Amino acid sequence: MTNEPILHVSCPYCKETIIAGARKCRHCMSEIPGGATAEPIATTAALPAPLANPAYRPENNLDRPKGFQLFLACTAMALRKYFVFSGRASRSEFWLFFLAFIIAAAIAAVIDIVLFPEMRTGWASGIVTWSTAIPFMSISYRRLHDQGRSGAWYWLCATIVGAIPVIYWFTRPSDAGANRFGAPPTL
Repeated sequence: MTNEPILHVSCPYCKETIIAGARKCRHCMSEIPGGATAEPIATTAALPAPLANPAYRPENNLDRPKGFQLFLACTAMALRKYFVFSGRASRSEFWLFFLAFIIAAAIAAVIDIVLFPEMRTGWASGIVTWSTAIPFMSISYRRLHDQGRSGAWYWLCATIVGAIPVIYWFTRPSDAGANRFGAPPTL
């Protein structure tokens, strides 16, 4: 084994940090034809200008989508990272995915009331709940990583009292600049 440093590059699809030459992104699970060969981003000095700024906040990024496009982009990003528990997620990405879940759950509840009036909980609600359980857990882990906390703190939600600090942490701003979990999120 050599002592050469591992070169990291940015995924061409989700812009997360991956190992150079990777054929598949471990964050968005996208196939990368020919392997990842983008510009190296090993240090903060090599990050794009907004990300190199220690006071960078995703909310202040002028290039990010606005309004309904942001809502769709955040929801799509959370669903693309279905089983990705590493990396970071911004406040907007977390809360807009949570909003999408609430809307989907409300629509499913209406469908259940119309189609299954004799049942307490119908099939539509169950499908929405079970299909979004893992993405919600993974985005919760990434949201805690965004503040430099371990994703294991998410399990405090198993108790009512423990859910209070976790919800508080979900509302807190991101760490400025890169932390031990990676570069700041772009959405």
